[in-house]
Amino acid sequence: MGGAEEHFPTTHWTQLLRLRNPHDPQYQHHLNRLLHDYWKPCYYYIRRCWHMSVEDAKDLTQEFFSKLLEKEYLQEMSPEKGSFRGYIRTALFHFMSKAKRHERVRRPRDGAQLIHFQADDDLSRADPPAGDASPDETFERAWVEQVLRQSMEELRSMLEAMGKTAYLQVFDKYYGIRPSDAPPAPPGPRPTYGQVAADLNLKETDVRNYLTFTRNLLRKLIVGRVRQYVSTEEELQSEVAHILGES
Repeated sequence: MGGAEEHFPTTHWTQLLRLRNPHDPQYQHHLNRLLHDYWKPCYYYIRRCWHMSVEDAKDLTQEFFSKLLEKEYLQEMSPEKGSFRGYIRTALFHFMSKAKRHERVRRPRDGAQLIHFQADDDLSRADPPAGDASPDETFERAWVEQVLRQSMEELRSMLEAMGKTAYLQVFDKYYGIRPSDAPPAPPGPRPTYGQVAADLNLKETDVRNYLTFTRNLLRKLIVGRVRQYVSTEEELQSEVAHILGES
């Protein structure tokens, strides 16, 4: 997926560090963004790697983010120490190591409810893996899935608002994407541009142009999400390549 990148802006790390001050006028905005982007990877990590029940994993996810907002944790955050994702992953490992030793940290204090779990989150699907994926690999996979899922939702909304539903049809047909309630597409090679054009009654050049536009837009949306938690252009490129399977 190609496309020119914009100049790297002022790092969003500075916005994350503003969580140190709960009286900051943008505190709630930055907190909501943090929770929205990271609670699922943390939940899946806890559930899969530490073999927790759904309810225990929910409680531990709540408690982890409650502790993350404590002064001692916030003071340790620094872009000089690497990516924010790496910081969260390390902090979560230490939190869970302590949680296994002390039962008292396995329930949110004072009924804290930073995260509002929804029925359609389908948290029960995050069963402990049957394979031998490491904790880091499990967290990485969950984070990549979350970024891609959020970016695809935004992509669909944008293309529909632009009246480009045909672009979505081409993208879904080429990549074998089906509605969430439909069975997955059978494995196999992707169709050719000519096959997609014939199925959708389009010109082959239209298929090529629609795919190029949609890929570039998706990449831009992914870049926008990732750049909030990195501090250098090099780190941004590395993270995006990792998500898109380019590395």
